[in-house]
Amino acid sequence: MKTYVISIFVTKDYISNFIFWLEFYEKIRRYPLMIHCPDESTKKALKPFLKPEDKVIILSWGKGRNKVWIKRIESTLELLERYDSVINTDLDAYWFSPQIYEVIEQNNEYDILSSLAPDGFPAKQHRLKWESTLCCGFQIFKSTSNTKDFLRKMLKKDIQKISFKIWKRYSDQGVLNYMLHKMDHKIKKSKSPYITYEINSPSLEVGCLTQKAVKRYLISDWINKKNNLYYVVHILEKRFKRKDYSREEIKKIVKKLYYTCQRKF
Repeated sequence: MKTYVISIFVTKDYISNFIFWLEFYEKIRRYPLMIHCPDESTKKALKPFLKPEDKVIILSWGKGRNKVWIKRIESTLELLERYDSVINTDLDAYWFSPQIYEVIEQNNEYDILSSLAPDGFPAKQHRLKWESTLCCGFQIFKSTSNTKDFLRKMLKKDIQKISFKIWKRYSDQGVLNYMLHKMDHKIKKSKSPYITYEINSPSLEVGCLTQKAVKRYLISDWINKKNNLYYVVHILEKRFKRKDYSREEIKKIVKKLYYTCQRKF
């Protein structure tokens, strides 16, 4: 029997976000959670909301976002030694339907299954070739030598220097897309209803998930009533005028979107 684990990073400022994320996940729970947090107080605050199979690991990554992305790659590598697949999910990627498990478990021929962000970072230099960006907000890593080798390369010092040179910081999403573009690869359409296209190379097989499986959801889509049926919804929190929504506004919209999708499942 294949083993899966969901890997999440939570800081004290995002405890309420995690609790809100968990509200949806618990409705369809199947896999255990591996939660990474920076201190004992955050771990203590999270414990009452977890199941016995869940675990909390304290990781110190310091200030700033650069090191947290490095820690996420390192922790993924460690978990791949213990599980068949590791699912990295952001706290604003809400799990709405148990059909996401069918997507994950029936497409396990890929080293990496990744959601897409058609308007995502760093789309400018990649969109001409792929028409979108692989998004690290929802990805499944299979425990293969190809996957582990690729993740180790993402951590190399020369790659980190390239990231700082291009984006002025370390970005796992930037590095992942940069490295894939540099690889000798072919792109082909997939016959799977959940995979839009495949990126094939001698050293890595990547499946790119459809927007139905994992939707990179613009808040403006809700305003314009462009609703559909999604299994996971990864919220983009910006208005057209580049003004952030408050957390409470986002929660209200996510709940409305959830119940809209439930009526269609």
